[in-house]
Amino acid sequence: MEQGQETTKDEGYGELSQSRTAVWIAVGIIFLVNIANIMFSVLARETPHAEVFGTNVSLIVPIAIDLFLGINLLRGKQWARKWMLVRVVLGLVVWGILTIIEKDFGGLVMQAGFCGAIIILLTGISARNRILGGIACFVLLVGGGIGWAAISPPTAVVTEKETETEILTTTEFKTFSKYGFSFEYPRGCSIAEYGVLQSEANDVSGIVQATKGFYDAYQVVWVAASQSLWEASGDLQQLIEDGFSGMEETEGIAHLDKGTLVETTKAGHETLYQYYIVTSTEGDEMRGVQGVFYCDKSEKVFQLVTSHAATGTEQDILEDFQRYLDSFVCH
Repeated sequence: MEQGQETTKDEGYGELSQSRTAVWIAVGIIFLVNIANIMFSVLARETPHAEVFGTNVSLIVPIAIDLFLGINLLRGKQWARKWMLVRVVLGLVVWGILTIIEKDFGGLVMQAGFCGAIIILLTGISARNRILGGIACFVLLVGGGIGWAAISPPTAVVTEKETETEILTTTEFKTFSKYGFSFEYPRGCSIAEYGVLQSEANDVSGIVQATKGFYDAYQVVWVAASQSLWEASGDLQQLIEDGFSGMEETEGIAHLDKGTLVETTKAGHETLYQYYIVTSTEGDEMRGVQGVFYCDKSEKVFQLVTSHAATGTEQDILEDFQRYLDSFVCH
């Protein structure tokens, strides 16, 4: 009776009974990549209210699928191997096309290394050479892709949502268009979105940052406010002061110097902006401009902020902000 039960178990394991080592290695690679994705997602979100889990379906669903299929692979289910191979091949095709479109060739090499390793490990009878080949494919191509990405980063790092709203304009600038407004930012910047009143950016409120390197940044903050509410309690100068107060309260900031407050108009809307210099506790300087205005067409308050390393003149930074302001379309 016990012998019959053991035979049934081996038959249920199918071809995987000859490939247990390869299956364990393949599942280990899959789980390792998913853990890395979670870590990068956490590190990419810098605001305290950001959430990795909750509404980030693009992260949760693949992890849930991989976890389900991985557990069943370890249980020796033949159907799990077939579906994992389908998932890997589709992933290679879809993400391969996306990385080519974004000219992220480092990401393409890494995706090929991951998918190639899983395909090698889960097809056929995994003899020693096949197992070594799968490991080598993963280590060499993924490592090479990381190196490539470090040396030649893609033109812009965008999320899946942002890919739909990136519009190519000139050789020097790209355009972010979403939530009812748009603005131009230099090529090579990374785009990130954060929530203000809610956990994620939406039509009511949010933050969008276009950053390049450690210092260079273009930020827009928006909050919806009805025209009647704005007329009753809106104060542009107070918003400017509140923005600078937030900078001064930031950890690591030792001193803030402000330039002349400038009054102008943006698309017919009253606008204030002011030059600033921030000095860190370590003596490093950062320069930029903060501007605010209310759009009665979209019924939103906008705060535009630029920041740069202290290498350009005040005139250079003011002209850069003016270009940013001119490119901004609020309704």
